[in-house]
Amino acid sequence: MGKTKVSLYRKDARGNTYKVGDRSAIDQMLLDSLGLPKDKPYCGFIFKRVPLKSLKPLRFKVSPKYHQMFYCFSPESGVKLPPEPAAAGITSRLPKNLAELVRYTRLEHRELIKREGKKAGYSARHDLEDYVKKFLPKAKALLFFKKGKFLTHGAYFKRKNMYGFTDNYMSWHPKLEGLTPAERRSINYQEAVWLKNSGKHRVSLFNSAKMDAYYRFFADMDFQTDRVLFERIGA
Repeated sequence: MGKTKVSLYRKDARGNTYKVGDRSAIDQMLLDSLGLPKDKPYCGFIFKRVPLKSLKPLRFKVSPKYHQMFYCFSPESGVKLPPEPAAAGITSRLPKNLAELVRYTRLEHRELIKREGKKAGYSARHDLEDYVKKFLPKAKALLFFKKGKFLTHGAYFKRKNMYGFTDNYMSWHPKLEGLTPAERRSINYQEAVWLKNSGKHRVSLFNSAKMDAYYRFFADMDFQTDRVLFERIGA
């Protein structure tokens, strides 16, 4: 690994997290040098905190066999609202009850698996029932509609993160594919207002490097990042 300073930060059943002194050292050669177990889907790296928008392009030089997901969080000053757009016919509301949230979560999950198959994330393919039973009952969610038809939803729940701090972790992002630019802007704004009013804790999430629309959304709200998670596709 040459002069690159790498230390083990945390062991986990699904893959270890390492701390690196210089994020520019994160590449396929570094991954290979760690001798990652093939039975573990993840490998993470912590680096010095930077604004999300400073990572251009939002990718490290590793094999396309890996998903790259960046752990992002809102600044201490809170969620920054984007300019308010036209509503574009999009309305939003809280779920009527847990059963409604579970129903729409399962609907979007089926669509995700149908669309991406084995390329869907490991957690998406393996953790749905655990998520529904353990986390949805305590989650806060916002449902989006157009002309009374359900489009998508966002969800978060309060938890203690790996650094020992409490945050509001976004477990589901609104799906923007297939929508017009005006509809996307409307959903983004309504979501931002909802997150801004989520309470005193920071908002956090994992943002996939392949989801450029989400990257721009959170980068424009001055979110920061200090960790990348690599996931073997199809693991």
